[in-house]
Amino acid sequence: MNLKSSINNFVEKNNFFPGQSLNYDQYLFMHSGLASTLNSFHRGLQDLISISAWTTSIEGIQHIAYLPMNVKQIHCAKIQFSNGMQTTAHSHNYVELIFVIEGTLSMQISGKSITFHSNEICLINTETVHSEYLYTQNTVILCLGIDDLFFDQYSISSPSEDYTFYLKKLINQKRTEYLYMLFSPIKQKITRTASTFELIMQELMDELPGKKRLLIGYVERIIDLLTKEYQIHIAQIDKKELHAAIVKSICEYIQNTLPTVSVNDISEKFNYNPDYLNRLFKKEMKMNLSNYIQESRVHRAYDLLISTDLSVEAISHQAGYHNIGFFYQKFKQIYGATPHNIRKNSLG
Repeated sequence: MNLKSSINNFVEKNNFFPGQSLNYDQYLFMHSGLASTLNSFHRGLQDLISISAWTTSIEGIQHIAYLPMNVKQIHCAKIQFSNGMQTTAHSHNYVELIFVIEGTLSMQISGKSITFHSNEICLINTETVHSEYLYTQNTVILCLGIDDLFFDQYSISSPSEDYTFYLKKLINQKRTEYLYMLFSPIKQKITRTASTFELIMQELMDELPGKKRLLIGYVERIIDLLTKEYQIHIAQIDKKELHAAIVKSICEYIQNTLPTVSVNDISEKFNYNPDYLNRLFKKEMKMNLSNYIQESRVHRAYDLLISTDLSVEAISHQAGYHNIGFFYQKFKQIYGATPHNIRKNSLG
């Protein structure tokens, strides 16, 4: 069963108005006695994660399911709409990641009209007023609502071995400055992102053991994939900050994979052309990637020389050199002395 059929069948089975297909005005009227309309749910504080999954058809039918962590609050409806209808303007008390699975999505965000295309993701910050335009076309949309804390952790934690930490930190910073952020796929296939969104939706549809821990892990994976499968679109004035974050992330990745890392490996990991990465890196660091890798390896070897009893040959291997002669050449070029002399001097 494809995703659209899965959403539609779930809505038909759990329709808040069983057997009925209401027009939008009727839906709002019949739903007015509840805390808020479906399109503007402000969920409870205990819900860290939710998804609004919805589809539209060429017949002008919208199937929509609101899926919070508490299954008792699941809400589904089948709504008739006229082509080009604008939904009620609303905001949320959580960050929303809107993933366009199929078709296009036109929105108005704080008075600005914008259209998102298949496989793009839009991040809308908390309390940002927005609305959607519904068209008689086939669309599948997943709106992942997540608590601020998922992003806030990147403003206080340290990089550790997460080489995309600085990009995540930039996203967290810019989401508070912008009303929304656009992420477009770097490559056509983004299967990991799509499958993770679907896994979150399925977990929220079911009531199974370990649900909360799994959901938290999936959301952190989504944020990670935003830095690996997607390009971040930010204002021209902020491009320098983006480039600095990319270079910091590259440096972190190099330090974590120093013995085996290569320029091509970095290019594949960050989904950028090697020549572009070299230009970007040189602009920030005043040296190209190859030179930075060589200097980092020599510095690593120096640290091992003065802090361990390992042989020079073993140290050269740990630093990423398999040609001992080339290692000696690079080491002397940077430190002006041989590894043996450095070790001898460090011992007094």
